[in-house]
This record gives sequence, C-alpha cells and structure tokens, in this order.
Amino acid sequence: TVALLWPAYLNGEPFYMTDTATYLRGADAAIHYLTGQSSAWTEEFFKRYPSGPSARAVLPGHGSGEVPVVLAGRSIYYGLLLYAAQWFGNFWAVAILQAILVSIAIFLTVVIIRRMLGSTPSPAFVIGCGLLLAACTPVGYFASYLMPDIFGGLGLLAFGHLVFLRR
Repeated sequence: TVALLWPAYLNGEPFYMTDTATYLRGADAAIHYLTGQSSAWTEEFFKRYPSGPSARAVLPGHGSGEVPVVLAGRSIYYGLLLYAAQWFGNFWAVAILQAILVSIAIFLTVVIIRRMLGSTPSPAFVIGCGLLLAACTPVGYFASYLMPDIFGGLGLLAFGHLVFLRR
C-alpha cells in the first residue's frame, strides 16, 4: 500500500483531475439540497451563477457567459467520499483507501495464481510482486488519482477472478 502511494508522495498530494471538482460539486449540491447546509463549493456556485443557470446558457451558441458545470453522469457515491475526505481536512484518505483496495486485489491475484500453479507463495514473493507492480506499472498513479477510474480496473480484475480463477 505504501509503495503504491509513491507518485502522490512525490507530487505532495493526490492527483486532482479536471473532473474531481465536478464530483465534489455533485455531492455538495446533494447535501445542500437535502440539508440546506452550504460550503465553499456552494458559495462559489452561487457567486458564479447568482440567479441559477438558465436553460439557454447551456445550449450551444446561446449566451456569452460561462457554461455551468455538468453534474449529470458523475457518481454521487464517489463524490460523497471526496466530500467527506475534504470535510476531514484533506484528500489523502481517499488515496490511501484506493491504494489499500489495489493492494488487496494484487495480493489476492498473486496468491490465487500461485495456488493454481501448485505452490503457496511466501510473503516475500507477494510483497515483491506488489513492489514490482508499483515500480514498473502506472497502478500507483491510478491509485493516487482522485477519480473513480481505479474501480473500473478493480472491477475488471474481480470479473477475471470470477470467470477464470473461480476455483
């Protein structure tokens, strides 16, 4: 898990993507709608769009103002995870959680494949495989992105486990 966080450590924090703010805004909009509680995200939205976004503003060729953010199609659950991490102070908790999940997936995959080959892997072998993956593949970067993309890869790996490694 620690080895997977090396890109974020060198960067000084997890990697923000262009959509990271959209996930946060979606969660903030839901919390504001349900509880009426405002945050810096809510205040920024109302400062940019004092009367709320109009339908004409989002149509191409209409209006010369800034187009409002698109909140549709973003995972509210991942947004709430980011929102909770921000509420507690920083986004390191999200990166650490993602790195832990990736570490578990790597561990399970190495152990299952070695058992299928007829031997039980030593802890040093499993750790070595994890370190090799952390150093030679982009998995550390993906675990450090503040985006739910890592869950697509984990889901695909879980599907592979169910289909090909079900023993």
